[in-house]
Amino acid sequence: MRDFEAVADRVWGIAYFAGMVYNIAQVSYRQSVTPPELMGRMTAAVRWVVWGTLPIGGVLGGALGTLIGVRPALWLAFGGSWAAGWFVFFSPLRRMRDVPRPDALVG
Repeated sequence: MRDFEAVADRVWGIAYFAGMVYNIAQVSYRQSVTPPELMGRMTAAVRWVVWGTLPIGGVLGGALGTLIGVRPALWLAFGGSWAAGWFVFFSPLRRMRDVPRPDALVG
């Protein structure tokens, strides 16, 4: 059991580190491509999409867990998480090497 706990601790550590790196990268990217006068609107829009959909996901997850069972609903959520990752993997964002300047995006 101690081996499992050690592995689980490492996995959680890697996951939290990856989440931190992701957050730093995505906020830095958004701030670099957004003109300063639109920064507040962009941040509000992103927070509305991310945080505003959490209650909807909770209700849908609960309903799905009731209909098909908790374990199949969790497997479906796991598959959806991986599908989101593949969406980013195949997007043009992965091939970007430089962050475009805000004035280059407008004109």
